[in-house]
Amino acid sequence: MNDYFVYVSQIPGSGSAGQNKFEQGIIKGLLRKEFQEKNIEIKIFSATTSGESSEDDRLVLLPLRNKNYSGYLLHQFRLFFSLGIFFWRQRKKKVAMFIRYHDAMIAPLVLAFIFKIRFSMRTGPVLPSLASSNKNPGPILFNSIKWVFGLFCSNASAIITVTENIKKGLLENYKLDPDKIIVVPNAVDTDLFFPEPSDRNNWKLPENEFIFGFVGTMDNTQGLDTIIQALGFLKKKKEKVPRILMIGDGDYRSTLESMSEKLDVADSLTWTGNLPHDQVRSAINACDMMLAPVSIDDLKWRGSSSLKLWEYLACDKPVLSTKFSDFEFLEKFNLGKMVAEDNMESWAKALTLEGEKGGNLLHGEGKKFVTERNSYNSVVEKLISISFDSKSN
Repeated sequence: MNDYFVYVSQIPGSGSAGQNKFEQGIIKGLLRKEFQEKNIEIKIFSATTSGESSEDDRLVLLPLRNKNYSGYLLHQFRLFFSLGIFFWRQRKKKVAMFIRYHDAMIAPLVLAFIFKIRFSMRTGPVLPSLASSNKNPGPILFNSIKWVFGLFCSNASAIITVTENIKKGLLENYKLDPDKIIVVPNAVDTDLFFPEPSDRNNWKLPENEFIFGFVGTMDNTQGLDTIIQALGFLKKKKEKVPRILMIGDGDYRSTLESMSEKLDVADSLTWTGNLPHDQVRSAINACDMMLAPVSIDDLKWRGSSSLKLWEYLACDKPVLSTKFSDFEFLEKFNLGKMVAEDNMESWAKALTLEGEKGGNLLHGEGKKFVTERNSYNSVVEKLISISFDSKSN
């Protein structure tokens, strides 16, 4: 009799945001055939905003028609009945449930109590995110979410976070055993991101210049204003201003473009807008070194395990990042360099230095690093191992 690993999420797989990419990658990793050879059956309950269905009976896609609290709660009713019927049918088997927590979730917790199923979960910085976001849940709803989230955490056999800072935040807000909180960083789809020949003509980039690149949502937490100010600093000193390929879009892009024009460095920036995965891969491979200049204020409360970081390395590109504990592995494994946080002059110096020395060719070490540690296949293996190991704790 095979064991069942049940993955439950309320995050749609469709979309280009990091959380959607993670959902796509985890589902793809779970549906591999290798688990059948290990006597583990897979069942996935996820969400869809476009109404599509799955041809694979291991994947159940439940409609999420409106991405507001009422829409999420309606999805929870659907999940309660669908997941509940499944648990009833499998009541004589060993089941390990893994929950990708969302602040509107309740059904998996109730069903875990009813069917006496122990579960593990993955969570982000839920309370700080609610407090700092535009969701504005109000004090009653906020405290209700905090209470329910506490029930999830206290009853979970294991809790997965992607950074040490998120783990620290959980321990500060709830009385939890530190040993049951396990840090498993984000992952990258190595079937989508890998080294390939540079095609600079496609991106209108000069062949013989050193090119930096950035991938991500253009918002005020990414530290891009510091980068543009660093370019302006170099321009004012009449030093060589490096070229940067800016891959992505966002509400803050117009502010950044205006800043670049005022500092007279607009011609050093190439903006691509949002791109499909294969074009993002092509754009990364057209660059010599990639940037992760995340704002230190954002890093302090949630840390960073940004998908872009693993996508850079999967394409075997070295990384120039903000100086922070989550990025220390870059220098430890000779995969990149760190720069003093939010310091414009330090970034100007680092950009100049890396451009002059021609970067740091990784010779396959970046791809090897993420394949072994941060591919979706390796992360899925960790989640399943943690979920079944926690059942015996």
